[in-house]
Amino acid sequence: CRMRTLFVGADVGGCRALEPVLEEMRRRGGEALVADHGFWKGKDEGNQAEDEVLRTVASGGVDVLAFSTSVKDVFPLTVARLCRERGIPSLCMLDSWVNYRSRLEIDGKGLFIPDVYALMDDEAFDEALRVGFPADVLAITGQPAFSSLEQSARVSRQDGRKTVLFVSEPVEMDQGGKD
Repeated sequence: CRMRTLFVGADVGGCRALEPVLEEMRRRGGEALVADHGFWKGKDEGNQAEDEVLRTVASGGVDVLAFSTSVKDVFPLTVARLCRERGIPSLCMLDSWVNYRSRLEIDGKGLFIPDVYALMDDEAFDEALRVGFPADVLAITGQPAFSSLEQSARVSRQDGRKTVLFVSEPVEMDQGGKD
């Protein structure tokens, strides 16, 4: 029996953090469902519309949820809460070093604690502990969206000099632009 993993994200940073995980799962033959929502809207013909995602979860058609949070959009958190009601485990991928807690209570229904809260580094781990997450759900995974960049930087410097990499989130894609 193949596991069916549902991927839900809203903003550009969270979706980009989940994309390498989604690609690796597909490469290994896993079955993925992707919510046609937020940054992923219209990106893949196989994506499920929001109402279809909710029906799939409610009917037990999902084994695991992989989601990212948003500072404005409650849909990923809504899906996570529905999954919790159905006993479906969740992995939440944090993509930024801010709003650890508020992202998981943005809907006003109290703090949602995922089964695994995937964080970028020790700094994120310490901050998540400080704002009330239990250590047993925290996992330092790195930032998957940077994995190919990090590998490229390591390979390209044969002379032993360090490479400094500056990465900026495309703010207009995330927050919108003014006319």
